[in-house]
Amino acid sequence: MLRVLPLLALAACDPSTVRVPPEAVPAEQKGPYAVGATTREFTDARGVSMTIEVWYPAAPEPGANPTGYGVLSVVRDAYRDAPPDRRGAPYPLVAFSHGYGGIRYQSTFLTEHLASHGFVVVAPDHPHNTFQDLDADRTAEVALARPGDVSAAVDAVLGAPLGDPLYRLAADDGFAMVGHSFGAWTSLVIGGGALDVEASVAHCADDRTAACNFFDLTGIQDVSAAAPDPRAVTVVAMATGGWFTFGATGLYDIVDPLLFGGRLDEDMPYDSEIRPTMDAIGTAKRLVTYERTGHWSFTDLCDVGDFLPDCAGESSGYTEPLAIQAWTNTLVTAHVRSAFDPHPTDAAWLDEPAWADQPDVTWESVP
Repeated sequence: MLRVLPLLALAACDPSTVRVPPEAVPAEQKGPYAVGATTREFTDARGVSMTIEVWYPAAPEPGANPTGYGVLSVVRDAYRDAPPDRRGAPYPLVAFSHGYGGIRYQSTFLTEHLASHGFVVVAPDHPHNTFQDLDADRTAEVALARPGDVSAAVDAVLGAPLGDPLYRLAADDGFAMVGHSFGAWTSLVIGGGALDVEASVAHCADDRTAACNFFDLTGIQDVSAAAPDPRAVTVVAMATGGWFTFGATGLYDIVDPLLFGGRLDEDMPYDSEIRPTMDAIGTAKRLVTYERTGHWSFTDLCDVGDFLPDCAGESSGYTEPLAIQAWTNTLVTAHVRSAFDPHPTDAAWLDEPAWADQPDVTWESVP
């Protein structure tokens, strides 16, 4: 036994046994990790059947090829069910919430980019609100359930059992909340928003804006299910709306928010939805305005076809969607990473001078 102990000590000090994570790179670049993606189905503590997608740093087998996502058939850089790369584990966790009639993998340009930078990203399908199971008559019910869907997805990743490839892959010291459209509204709830049914109903009675079709709380008596998750450490809300559902003060305490809006957004109009949301938040906040884009450049839909105005690009007076996605990847990565372990270049991207020479981007920060 005395002879074995020195051998064990030497093995512990052997550099070949030490997992050394790759060096972090600037947010505008693809990260140093390969990306894995996996789909999970389970019944959560509420008794709700859930489907989630998880992206993570991966170590794909030699010769493996990236694969696509369901009916969208978008193929980027993710390897289906690849073994995780644990060199930097546990990794910071990000949750993503899709839009009305969207799907968990609607914004893989962003979720894959984050995973390549050393994040575990989880996105649930919100039941009765994807393009595969959309039930417009249940929108108010869905709104109240959405925050619980996100929390259940986070729990599923953090609670992965021993033997599961996701076991202890994500850190349990908080998560970043990211969402688009209805998912941005969900992110505001998760990040500290308090709903005000009376104010919401009054607003929609006086001014039936398009957003009232998505955020109509008429007839709702109990909003306790739509509760913030205290584990959320920062919020990114892309093409958000429904500010009136929070009343005069319900957005005062959003945790570390970064908002995005398209000046040409016809679904969540900039002046009546995105701008008022920014104004209603009481904490230090940032708003990035893309002057020549709309609602859909924050998704993969332009990869599927050019049937949306955002996808037409310069020929129709819009910024090319690939540029919007590249800027969004850079800003979201820099912002989210700053909540955990910032790279030296992140702070510069999160300041107005970085965008001074880009006329399609307007930067606003309120301390």
